[in-house]
Amino acid sequence: MERQIENAREWRDVWPDFWAWFRQQPEWAAMERKERNYLFRTQTAYKKGETGNERIKALINKHAPKRYEFRGVFIVKE
Repeated sequence: MERQIENAREWRDVWPDFWAWFRQQPEWAAMERKERNYLFRTQTAYKKGETGNERIKALINKHAPKRYEFRGVFIVKE
């Protein structure tokens, strides 16, 4: 199943979807505290508008490499 994230043109636009989804995954509970804190700091920076597109892209590709695909729009593979 696929769905599009409307108006998503950068990786930053996908962060809210990733953030909500990833915290429900088993990997979240198994993650080391240091890495989980880095994701929390990224969320805080995102809310302030201070996150870079490359930082978010790297995190999403690391933790959900097959979930998101960009084809002019972002496709979420559920």
